[in-house]
Amino acid sequence: MNTENIIPRNKGRLPSLDGWRAVSIALVLFAHCFPPTPFQEIAFYSGGLGVRVFFVISGFIITWLLLREGSLRDGISLKNFYLRRVLRIFPAYYTYLLAAWVLDRAGLIDAGPSLQQWLNLVFLANYGPCEGSTAVLWSLGVEEQFYLIWPGMFLLCRFYINQGLSLGVLTMVIAVAPVLRALSILGWLGQGHHFLLHRFSFLFQMDVIACGCAGAIVAWKWPKAVEFLARNAGAVLSLSVVLISLPYSARRIDGLGIEAVFAPSLEGFGATLLVLTSVARSNYSVFRILNLRAVIWVGVVSYSLYLWHSIFAFGLLAKLGIPQYLWIGVSLTVAVASYYFVETPFLRMRKTARS
Repeated sequence: MNTENIIPRNKGRLPSLDGWRAVSIALVLFAHCFPPTPFQEIAFYSGGLGVRVFFVISGFIITWLLLREGSLRDGISLKNFYLRRVLRIFPAYYTYLLAAWVLDRAGLIDAGPSLQQWLNLVFLANYGPCEGSTAVLWSLGVEEQFYLIWPGMFLLCRFYINQGLSLGVLTMVIAVAPVLRALSILGWLGQGHHFLLHRFSFLFQMDVIACGCAGAIVAWKWPKAVEFLARNAGAVLSLSVVLISLPYSARRIDGLGIEAVFAPSLEGFGATLLVLTSVARSNYSVFRILNLRAVIWVGVVSYSLYLWHSIFAFGLLAKLGIPQYLWIGVSLTVAVASYYFVETPFLRMRKTARS
């Protein structure tokens, strides 16, 4: 293997990432499909896992793009970065919020309390009640807060040049987050901790995104490490499965606290290993599935599907006289329309922000 080009730095779209987006949204949809009782506990776990895989992908790809821009231009344009994020996120997001508000006013869905709906407008859903159809927006709030913090730090500290320093900062984040979760759960942070330290807050979830960021830096600065992962894809796959499943396996053991305190870190690390290995060796037997056209297509529309499914999953169809079991098909249909008619025109505009 060519260690310098195992993950090509000038390649527009990295392999396997859209496939992982498809896996992530599938896990979230399964969590919201109200499966039979024997599968409900697994479904609950899969929803959180799906969101964390999304976080890892975001951390990885954003950091990789920042490293690429810094390398090519000896600097990073925050203006262009945020313009690209606005064109990517805002159109579908605010179209969805408008639809949710109208349906809520019509009494067809519960879009959540008024406070939550106001917080949704500024991507702070993860600090609100997180109730009703728009409760899923907590995870997008975490991502937007990451977009707000990380690129500025990247530019200010010149992380695109000093990748060792950036990795040190990320290691501190990964180490601190479980401590904060433990202190919060134990109630040692006092009465005022809940606002900043509850399970949907950025501080509770930041280590997962940091794992993805660290993965991108390792891949950029130490390609031989990624080559090692690629050469041992089978062993990496097995280790990742153990890391991801360990919190679920240990949740019934009293006193360990593995799920509550360490689950995000373990899942984040396991998912990062999978992402790195699958990008570097996309032709490995298991990872080929991620690069099938149908799977890639689901990954491409996953953002719209993430938004719109929450309207249809929780009772709207029944109120309209449509069998509720059709909600996935209806969600996918609306998501495809959203992607092609709302997202795509603005995605074309993003190209000008790359120049």
